[in-house]
Amino acid sequence: MKTNKLKYVWFVLILSIFCLTLFLARGRSKVEMRNRIYSQWSQQFLVTKDDQSYVRTTSDSGGTTVLSEAQSYGMLITVLAAQKGQATQADFEGLYRYYQNHRIEGTQLMSWKQVITNGSETVEKQNATDGDLYITYSLIEAAKQWPDKAQEYQEQAKKILEDILRYNYNEETGVLTVGNWANKDSNYYYLMRTSDTLPHYFQSFYDLTGNKQWLDVKDKMLGQLEQISSHSDTGLLPDFIWAEKSGARLVDANTIESQYDGGLFL
Repeated sequence: MKTNKLKYVWFVLILSIFCLTLFLARGRSKVEMRNRIYSQWSQQFLVTKDDQSYVRTTSDSGGTTVLSEAQSYGMLITVLAAQKGQATQADFEGLYRYYQNHRIEGTQLMSWKQVITNGSETVEKQNATDGDLYITYSLIEAAKQWPDKAQEYQEQAKKILEDILRYNYNEETGVLTVGNWANKDSNYYYLMRTSDTLPHYFQSFYDLTGNKQWLDVKDKMLGQLEQISSHSDTGLLPDFIWAEKSGARLVDANTIESQYDGGLFL
């Protein structure tokens, strides 16, 4: 009886050690994979020149393309990596500095596209709303990560938010437009990019500024998505919709980017 009980105790002990070892190994493998992915991303897409860094979208004989969307992702990725000890404030500052140097004149919004060829730049004078939304959120997170520059990051985030509401906001529908070029005089004033609906970000913007307009933007844009989703058997959302006072409707193919602009695909 004692022998059987001893065998049982040893079995449980060995099984526990095995499970603990497996758990720790899985934990290490996740960390190693995360570190490897960030390292690969940095090597493949990050370019540092002097005191600034940019995220390379394409690089070929036609030059290197930098998009505000990619730059904003890079800023956010860097903050998240810093939270895990993989990136530094200097890494973020390089990306932040590139944004600062590529704002549209007279605004805090970033030029949506730059093409670098043989050391010279071609810079677009329009913005893409999504890029500036992500840049703003990355600054809010950076303020939490690096308290020594929290005030600067927060103040800059507020300035961007003011310009988003000034240049990327449809006063009739209460939703964000796709860019400063989609103004009242254009045919795209009511065009809405569904992926610009970022409820958590909008809540963070309100928390930072105290401006209830961001809560209204959140509600209005979610409402547009709910309308479109309810008209589909799958509930899927297209890339773009017409967000009008009368309600939301699908855009036609090739309205803005491709034949899939208004498509619903699994």
